Amino acid sequence: MDHPHHWVEAGFNKHTMARGPIVKPFLDTHTKKETRRKRTEYEDRGKNTLNDGYTDQELLRINQYFLVQNNIFSLRNKFCFSMSHAMLMRSETALGTQLPDFFIMELKNQGLSSCFAIVATITFGKTNKDGKIQYGSALPHRDVEVCPQVSYFPY
Repeated sequence: MDHPHHWVEAGFNKHTMARGPIVKPFLDTHTKKETRRKRTEYEDRGKNTLNDGYTDQELLRINQYFLVQNNIFSLRNKFCFSMSHAMLMRSETALGTQLPDFFIMELKNQGLSSCFAIVATITFGKTNKDGKIQYGSALPHRDVEVCPQVSYFPY
């Protein structure tokens, strides 16, 4: 009985929710109208999506920034950035993962040369409160300076 409506129904609280029954339908209607407006006005649908990421040049400059620092903390930060970018991790998850959470997996039948993926076992974070096992993976990048796997190897 931890939901406020249950407290009211059981008689423990004589006051109803502060928002009242009108607010939820109002917010739902507002959201639907806003979605319709964005669609009719051809608002940029790539904004705040995966398409709204870093360009190749920006990614290279960020990785070079970490390399120029030339210390153990910059290597850690480069690794966290690379993993959060490649695996779409939240910063809390990227910073909280430990080396035992990572393993390397060979991908079969991927061409003439061997192809390996770095796989992270994720059991915590904002989107994983129940401790379910989730996975993130990073494949090699054609440019060695921005390759997430290269930032893993110093460890």
